[in-house]
Amino acid sequence: MSIIIKLLSLFIRKMNFGSWLIEEELRGNIVISSKESIKTFPKDIYKYIGYSINPIVNVLFSRLPWEHTLQLMLLIFNKTKIDTNIPLTRYQTKKEKIEEISWNYNGRMKHYLIHILAKTYGWDDTYIKKLSVDTALSYIQEIFVDDQLDKEFTHSLSEIAYVYNKNTKKSEFKPLSRPVWMQKEIKEVKKIKMLRSMLPVGNVQDVSGMEKYFNESQEADPK
Repeated sequence: MSIIIKLLSLFIRKMNFGSWLIEEELRGNIVISSKESIKTFPKDIYKYIGYSINPIVNVLFSRLPWEHTLQLMLLIFNKTKIDTNIPLTRYQTKKEKIEEISWNYNGRMKHYLIHILAKTYGWDDTYIKKLSVDTALSYIQEIFVDDQLDKEFTHSLSEIAYVYNKNTKKSEFKPLSRPVWMQKEIKEVKKIKMLRSMLPVGNVQDVSGMEKYFNESQEADPK
């Protein structure tokens, strides 16, 4: 890593909740443009770097090899990523499929999260943005948990929660499904050594990566 990049790392913006929301939006724009528009991809990277450090930095990096810009971007990624155990910020099994809504717009998530805190606690926009990232996300998770438990209680009082089983001829309670981050974390299966004598006879083909190729083919040629 060059001396310039190491020096600039000292000036990376210290994040509160407000600046983190903006950086998340800028990171999202980079991901989108990398898939959809190669023309806006560099511009989005420069916007991200400019906000994270200072816009004047881009004057220097526009004259340097592209590799230096990517190195600085990845450094900012690592420096500003959330190091937290809040379940809401990570997926424990697989990513939930988010249904596209007609009233969505670029940057909506930022306003949505601020709105949740303002509506629940009566805080204004300025106060919310000054919160630490961990504090704000912890409050948001508790709001989501309360909302989910209220929905589960209402669901338990309705008829649709009790499904008739033809085999037992009784109605069985079917709880409301929970989001991935509220579910129990699946423990990783421990790898064990096997005796050579117990291994399959003949040629063995490793198909552990086949799921990835199946998923890629489905995305490329959806039915």
